Amino acid sequence: MIHILSYPNFNIEKKIGGTVIGIDEVGRGPLAGPVVSCACIFFDYSI
Repeated sequence: MIHILSYPNFNIEKKIGGTVIGIDEVGRGPLAGPVVSCACIFFDYSI
């Protein structure tokens, strides 16, 4: 069972010493047309 946190933490980033970014695709795969994905990192921590 996966425990879902109610708040973000940086355990993985601390372990690997870098930034982790998750992405999500939009579309139903190549059979139904093109797949579009996007990723963004904000370095301004005041956001």
